[in-house]
Amino acid sequence: MAADEAMLGLVADGGPPSFRLYRWSGRWLSLGLAQSIADLDIPMVRYDRIGIVRRASGGTAVLHDSQIGWAVAAPLGHHLAATGVLDSYNAHAEYTVRLLRSMGVSVASATPEQARASRDLAGGVSSICFATLAPYEICFGAPPRKLVGWGQIRRRGVVLHHATMRWARGLDGIGRYVTLAPGQVNRLAELIVSLRDASSASLVRPASSGTGRFGVALRAELTAQGLLDLTGSKESEFIRRVHALNRGLYRSPEWTYRR
Repeated sequence: MAADEAMLGLVADGGPPSFRLYRWSGRWLSLGLAQSIADLDIPMVRYDRIGIVRRASGGTAVLHDSQIGWAVAAPLGHHLAATGVLDSYNAHAEYTVRLLRSMGVSVASATPEQARASRDLAGGVSSICFATLAPYEICFGAPPRKLVGWGQIRRRGVVLHHATMRWARGLDGIGRYVTLAPGQVNRLAELIVSLRDASSASLVRPASSGTGRFGVALRAELTAQGLLDLTGSKESEFIRRVHALNRGLYRSPEWTYRR
């Protein structure tokens, strides 16, 4: 989270549009900016030694143990940073759908009507990100279920776009850590899919980059679109900003437990 916000700051200060790909070290639960900490079963989270972090972008809870993540920071008006949030989501959906289809995965971007229907279908599990769809998130199957989720921060004339793709459903287990009514855990299992459900494991088996074939293709795609690749960057100003944000914000209980 700190690295993504540091990237936003570099672009806001005049740096080029940039991106980074990543996987998480250990198991972490991330909450959306406005989400209540009461949505989590804190004793169970602590018992299983799951870390908790609050995102600066919106949305709901994600358990990060089986995802590929990427973030794009670009100035407002860039072709990936449209003035309207949904227009920007759609721009990111276009290249993501194209890449996944080129690898034989039958995905689509969710229509606004499908997104509304998914919220009705999710009912009491809507506090979990991958249980519902937003317009232009990437979906698979019938009824459509989320494969890639979006979130954004808009600050200082820059759009920071977050993306998370599930690659292995069986490892998730988020129903263990979110406050749910009896019977809703089984409902959750019906709503969540992963890339492994939709494709061969070779698409997502970690390569040297840690993000598999899809990650390699995605880095090439975003580089071709003119973005600077900050994946694993050791550039001194970037690292300085990451450390400062971690110390001052993302490791602060006041930030994490603020709601």
